[in-house]
Amino acid sequence: MLTFCGQEKAVLTIQKPKGTGEPIPSQNTHVYVKGQESMNDIKRITKNKKGFTLAELLIVVAIIGVLVAISIPIFTSQLEKAREATDLANIRSAYAECSAAVLTGDSSDGVTYTAPAGTAAGSATKTVKLTQKTEGWVTADPSCGGTTLINDLAKVGMSVKVTVTDDGKAPTFTSVANQ
Repeated sequence: MLTFCGQEKAVLTIQKPKGTGEPIPSQNTHVYVKGQESMNDIKRITKNKKGFTLAELLIVVAIIGVLVAISIPIFTSQLEKAREATDLANIRSAYAECSAAVLTGDSSDGVTYTAPAGTAAGSATKTVKLTQKTEGWVTADPSCGGTTLINDLAKVGMSVKVTVTDDGKAPTFTSVANQ
């Protein structure tokens, strides 16, 4: 048995008798059993190292860095657009809830309905907390209930108070501090 790289290899040893007249390159001739690597195969395997060079790895890292640098601003702008869309949807939902409260004359789920004594006119209000992180609306001319929402409503850390009256006038939207 021959041990190579921690593995035993089967070896057949043939001894040629001395003095037969034939030139013998060495005293012992080794014949590897079929399926075992020859020394040339082993040398080829150790020389043929595969992998990436440092330059190739640096190029890949640079490409990934450029892609990340491009994608982060795009991602953050899309995230802000999503926050704004959420705020607009919440304002529209509050408008619908206030309209329903005015029609039914009932307060429910954050909507406050008030009707002054002796009058038929009532109003409903609801406050919506904004989630966006930048001032103003990115969306061009957002509207709700036939009213265009002005940029002054969209302030960081503020809320929008939605008021609907039953006198047929357009709803009002005012900016208020968070509570």
